[in-house]
Amino acid sequence: MIQLIGVVHLRRMADLLPRAIPDAIAVGEFGSLLRWMRENIHQYGRKYEPQELIKRATGEPMQSRSYMAYLKKKYGEIYNV
Repeated sequence: MIQLIGVVHLRRMADLLPRAIPDAIAVGEFGSLLRWMRENIHQYGRKYEPQELIKRATGEPMQSRSYMAYLKKKYGEIYNV
């Protein structure tokens, strides 16, 4: 269950990354992602509980909307969902 919660958090953050970061990752450049993670996640360490940290990083409380949209897009056509 803990892993699933992590995946939901990750999907939400991925949706909110500045557009340039996914483009950089696509060509193998991870520095911009690391900078974003340091500014929005890493600097806080264990100062906040995961739910609060996600809210601070994304501007919204944890939710599964982004992850469900990702799953629908990825598997919708395959399984007619």
